[in-house]
Formats: sequence, structure tokens, C-alpha cells
Amino acid sequence: MPKVIKQGGVVDKKPVALPEALSSDLLHAKTTKTLTTVDEKGIPHTVHKHSIKALDDGCLAYMEFLEGSQTSKNMLRNHWDKTLVSITTFNAESGNSFQIKGLAYKYVVQGPIWDDLLRLTWEMMPKVEPAGVWIIIPEEVRNEEYEKRFKEEDERLKPSHRQWFTYKDRSYSRRYGTP
Repeated sequence: MPKVIKQGGVVDKKPVALPEALSSDLLHAKTTKTLTTVDEKGIPHTVHKHSIKALDDGCLAYMEFLEGSQTSKNMLRNHWDKTLVSITTFNAESGNSFQIKGLAYKYVVQGPIWDDLLRLTWEMMPKVEPAGVWIIIPEEVRNEEYEKRFKEEDERLKPSHRQWFTYKDRSYSRRYGTP
């Protein structure tokens, strides 16, 4: 189990369980995978990272291609500041969409995780000379499919969201009938 530094001490941190649909989507070549980090001013930076993979211990890993890139700098800063990064996936075939928020835990440049991701990277992009692998500990996973999000938001708001909004457009009438 990974150990992370949090609030001045070292604590054992168990990753949040990843849904089976997310784990299988991460293996799918056509799944869009993005990573969002923030810079020192809090400005988001989002990039596609097709090398994102679920590890056996529940963590996520991706291959960083360029050592001095904005993503690489932001990941290092997010690691030092213990701030969360966000990974979003979307599989057009299944319709699955997930958002994962996690801690940038460790940067590795050798070992079995490195070897595995290096092999996968070179299968996709043979000329790339990658810099290293970032390990991310998932802290929160949220299903972003429309129907699930709609239901969660409807249950979260009391009274339900349809009573909060004063406008009654065609979409409202289609869902709830004419007021």
C-alpha cells in the first residue's frame, strides 16, 4: 500500500476502488483519457494521456514523455503541494465516462511499472524517448454518465433541482410536463 505525506506526517493511503467499467475502459485503445493539472497560479492545464493505466494495487500510472513540459512541471508542483490532479475518461462505444481525482504520489524511471508502460508506449509511438512514469493514488471516482449525474444532482438538491429553476423551457416541459 502506498504511503503519502499528508498534513505533516506519513500515512498509509489506500486508493479508492476503481469501477470495473473504468478499469476495462482504461485498457481500450479508443477510450479518450485526459489529465488535468494546475500551475502555480491555479490555471488548469489539460492534456491527452493515452498511456494511463490501472495498476494491480488500485493506483493509476501514466508515461510522461517530456521532462520539461508544462504537464511535467505541474505534476511535480501538485506532488509537492499535495494537491489533486484529475483524470477524465470517455469511451464512445460504451458511453462510459468517469472523473478520477487523485494525488500525484511517485515518479519512477525504472522497475516493472516503468518497463510495462515503456513497452506499451513504444507499441503506440516507437520513436518516443519517455522521461518517467507518474503514479497517482485515486481519492475520488465519479461516474460522469448523464443519467447517473442527473439522478445524483436531483437527489443532492433539496427540494429537487426542477423546483430551483424559475425558467420553464421545452426541456423542462418534456421531462416534467407543463407547469
